[in-house]
Amino acid sequence: MRQDAANPSGAQKAGGAQSRAARPEEIELRPGLWCSLLECETGADMRVEHEFASDRIDFGFVLSGSFEARFKGARPGFALARSAPGIGGLKHLGPHCAVAEIARGERLRLLHLHVSPEALHALLRGDLSAVPVELRPVLEGGACGDLLRTAPMDPAVLGAAHQMFCHGGCGRASCLMLEGKALELLAMQLNSLSGGAAPGRGAPLGHRDLRAVREARDILVSDVAHTPSLPELSRQVGLGLQKLQAGFQQLYGTTLYGYLKECRLQKARMLFDSGGMNVSEVAWEIGYTNLSHFSAAFRRRFGVLPKQYSRAQQRGWRSSAASGQVLAQAVAS
Repeated sequence: MRQDAANPSGAQKAGGAQSRAARPEEIELRPGLWCSLLECETGADMRVEHEFASDRIDFGFVLSGSFEARFKGARPGFALARSAPGIGGLKHLGPHCAVAEIARGERLRLLHLHVSPEALHALLRGDLSAVPVELRPVLEGGACGDLLRTAPMDPAVLGAAHQMFCHGGCGRASCLMLEGKALELLAMQLNSLSGGAAPGRGAPLGHRDLRAVREARDILVSDVAHTPSLPELSRQVGLGLQKLQAGFQQLYGTTLYGYLKECRLQKARMLFDSGGMNVSEVAWEIGYTNLSHFSAAFRRRFGVLPKQYSRAQQRGWRSSAASGQVLAQAVAS
């Protein structure tokens, strides 16, 4: 869905007709590293196509909106990805055509980091220990099949992606800041995807215990409004409370409660970004029954009251519509 810097005239179609409104802003941050940003609202069902000819590794971050993407030319099993708010992806498919199906009324905020294998290898200074195993052959220059992974983002990664997206709206003058944010986000996402421990911490738990910690994490994020008690969660994953707490510190650099709270607040921000819900509805949706407690927690985390944030987002969407970023002119698929 991006305009390829290596191929500015690359094909990109919406319902059979080229649509400039659907084209994300792409910025080259340094040789071999680009970011692309897309913020829009669809006024009709859309089908957007784009040819990817260059050999890039793509890190995707869905901040708002849902869509389905098909990758023509990819092997079976790597040809379809469904994305929703809070989903992060890693993709290396070689030359292919991406076809995105976007339903009417979706409010999209997408961030992508595109990096060449050579640039990423140089950034890592040859140390591939923090890289997912299936990506290492790409960086070593060996043969590698298609790679496509999607998973919920860790709260810290999601927060960093939101920060970078907000800075991206400042234009090309902020390239230096964007480059710093991009490098931070790359490091955090690589660490998350490879299952690495939080920086600066040891690894007192074994692989079996860490699997139980990740299972506990999956249970928590599956429904942040209705989470089990700590003793019940401990029983479900078969890990003692002390090890469970230690595992969250080791993997995610925070307490279990701190991780859950961050998940809830990041989901609240995504719900405000998507629109359609007021402050009380968002608070209830993420498990807060006391509106004052929710407002205080949101303000401590993001520096603004949820009501103020919601109003700012609504003004932003109206501004996007007025500036022609709304995709109401797209041809229905």
